[in-house]
Amino acid sequence: MTHTLVVGGSGMLAGMCIARASRGETVSVVARDIEKLITLAAQVKVGAGRGARRAGRDQL
Repeated sequence: MTHTLVVGGSGMLAGMCIARASRGETVSVVARDIEKLITLAAQVKVGAGRGARRAGRDQL
């Protein structure tokens, strides 16, 4: 299984993060904007954002 770490993945690289996560790869995203990170997690179809949903917005 591939694990990709993306710094700034909620902006210009969001499409790449979504594509990788949709293929079942593990993608960790470092982002400055919590709202963009939550939006990114919601856009991924399978398994993405599990940590975001589990931790809750205040813990991200």
